[in-house]
Amino acid sequence: MAAKQVILFIVEGMSDMRSLELILTRYFSNSHVKVEVTHGDITSDINTNASNISAKIGKIVKACIAQNRFKQKDFLKVVHLIDMDGAYIDDGCIVQDDRYEKPFYTTRNIFVKNIEKIVDRNERKRNNINKISSMPKVLKDIPYEAYYMSSNLDHALHNRINISDEEKEKCAYEFEDRFANDLPGFIEFMNNPSYCINTTMKESWQFIKVDRHSLERYTNFGLCFRNKNTN
Repeated sequence: MAAKQVILFIVEGMSDMRSLELILTRYFSNSHVKVEVTHGDITSDINTNASNISAKIGKIVKACIAQNRFKQKDFLKVVHLIDMDGAYIDDGCIVQDDRYEKPFYTTRNIFVKNIEKIVDRNERKRNNINKISSMPKVLKDIPYEAYYMSSNLDHALHNRINISDEEKEKCAYEFEDRFANDLPGFIEFMNNPSYCINTTMKESWQFIKVDRHSLERYTNFGLCFRNKNTN
């Protein structure tokens, strides 16, 4: 029997893994394909920029290779899910408010104690996303696909914003329970036209980068399931 090929999913946090890991494993795994899911917030990292983000993603892939004794040729593709966090809104939509130690998101504004910090973060994140949203490969020859959750995964999947870690975990378990045994229902959910931008990859990325869309509830992750591509 030929060795299985690997699809590596990179999500941003532990609750994101909880929401999707079992569902993605059941959907994509077969006798030829193995699914791995890991997490790490790369695009907002203060040490990440457009010149090194590809290498940082490659480092995550290399860690997966070392941990599982894979070879680079084993990878079918790397799929990266990122939170938009309102990165593309006009700076005028960032509002100073001393009540919030952490950014507080709505579908129109980000309320923060320190405006300059979020302006800097958004610029850095935009540069990183502009790089990876059209990046075809990582580690030279592994196909790479980036998808977005806006304004974050909790918003896109659970329709909740600004929730606590405890609420994140609760929503993640509920999402897993809802769809782990209902994959057709999950695919239908990921193609709901009210929040799913399932045009083309290029068009979906163009859409999320304008106006306040990076704060509003949108995702293009449904495109990942349009062509299963696991042969």
